[in-house]
Parts: sequence; C-alpha cells; structure tokens
Amino acid sequence: MDRFFDLVARRLAPALGGLPQPGSSPRRWVVMEDDEGVELSELEGMLRPVHEVLASFIEAGATAAAFVTHVGGDQEHLLAYVLVSAPRASDVRRADVIRESASVRLAPWEPTV
Repeated sequence: MDRFFDLVARRLAPALGGLPQPGSSPRRWVVMEDDEGVELSELEGMLRPVHEVLASFIEAGATAAAFVTHVGGDQEHLLAYVLVSAPRASDVRRADVIRESASVRLAPWEPTV
C-alpha cells in the first residue's frame, strides 16, 4: 500500500506544478496500476461512488487504484483514497503540497483518521 501511495505522489507532483496557485477549484484524478503500467486521468465529474469506481478497476485486473482530490487554499493538500487488490485493502491518506519557487513536491502521506 505504501508503495502505491508513493507512486501516486510521483505521478501527481508534475501535474500540480501546472495548477493555478492555491485557492483554485478542487481537481480530481484517478490513478490506476495494472500489468501494463500506470495510468493517470483527470476527472471532470463523477456519477458513481468512489469505492464503486475503484472496485471496478480492481475487478477488471488492476493491482491498485486511487481517487485523488487536490484541495487548494492556505493548507493546500491532496487527499487520496486507495484500494489495492492483494491483499484486498483500502486506506485514505493526506499529503500537504509544498511549493518551492519553481518546483512542487508532496510531504509524506499521513493517515486521515
């Protein structure tokens, strides 16, 4: 599970650099890993509950899937809900976004509960 959270951070950090400064509208992504690699897709809207979407990826053969929300503002952060296939488990964690001059990085993931 930790490995996939690290992968999510590495994939999303470059996308965060292109976002407007904190305070912008929330953005959402799905990150999915399977035997063919990793796919990152930004979401415009979502009609189904998050757990159903992630479970459908796992049932289709993904080894892990995440739904990630970017929250702007003074306490800019990411909130990620991850589901892994083996052993089947889920977790929700938060990582602060750290902006340093021209670069963006994430603080370590922390449990939300």
